[in-house]
Amino acid sequence: MAHAAPSREEIAEGMARIVKEIHVLSFLVRSKEEGAALAGALRKCKSDSILRKVERSSYAQVDTIMIRFGSPDTAYENASLCDRQVKGVGVFYSGNFGWAVLYLLDKRTYKPAIELSLPDRQRRVEQILRGRHEQELAAKYSFEVLKSRRAFADSLLFNSLADSISSLWKEDTSHFKSHGRYILTSDLVDLITVRLKRLLGSIFVTIEDGNLSLEQVLEMFRYVDFTSGTCEGEPFKAELNEAVKGVVAKELLVREGRRQGLQNTRAVRSDLQLWTDYWAARSLYYRVRDSIAVSDEDIIQHLVEKQNVFGSSYQVNVREVLAASLADFSRFLMN
Repeated sequence: MAHAAPSREEIAEGMARIVKEIHVLSFLVRSKEEGAALAGALRKCKSDSILRKVERSSYAQVDTIMIRFGSPDTAYENASLCDRQVKGVGVFYSGNFGWAVLYLLDKRTYKPAIELSLPDRQRRVEQILRGRHEQELAAKYSFEVLKSRRAFADSLLFNSLADSISSLWKEDTSHFKSHGRYILTSDLVDLITVRLKRLLGSIFVTIEDGNLSLEQVLEMFRYVDFTSGTCEGEPFKAELNEAVKGVVAKELLVREGRRQGLQNTRAVRSDLQLWTDYWAARSLYYRVRDSIAVSDEDIIQHLVEKQNVFGSSYQVNVREVLAASLADFSRFLMN
């Protein structure tokens, strides 16, 4: 993409940055003014006494981080690798984290970059810069396409989806949690599809040129790395809402691409060919799976026949239900 090609000046700056590795303290602050006050205090501190001498109330959060060229957050990279900072202290705004203040702890040579030949190093710099420009162009294009579009989600279906995800996560929090966040896997999407079967055909998102059913949105979630810091409550629903908005936005972009006939271009057809066999095989798998029914008697018979394979003990997935009396339990089984 010609528009994404980096300039000579950008490449030169990248070549200077790629050989550096910056170790900093990152303070998140509530406003630019609070950041300026904190930066002033930090300039008077020595690195071994910062956290003792700076008031805890003067910042919201502090972390020790290492920054290199190609960091996901370009604001952090620009702030830390810029030589114009006074004593390594600067206030800046990150689109991901808000206002922040950096304190330089150490600046060293990044050995993996130094070990590359100059041509390989330049190719790596150009690759990073081109990727960033492509992301910027994609963001601008997406904004132009989406700014006039409107989509509305059904609140009752949204809450049903949220409750289903939440209940599944709660059933086994250790299995569906990694690095402090709950994960929506493809297996969970399968379970949600079964649990919400009667609602799958309902219109979940209303769009002027074609609505989306709950089943269609769930299918989209197979290709989204949706995670949440909590498994219930309003914070979880807020994160799920952003994820739904994200998949709907992608659907709108796909529709715009089809309207322009981009699906017929050589590049798109080449990419899609890689997935054609996968989609066909997965569709066949679901048709076969959904045509099979297994009763409790089938399971017991299989266990009896294969007892030598399973041995004296095996794992089963059970749920304990407490009832006040045998009669209540009998009514529960009947329902």
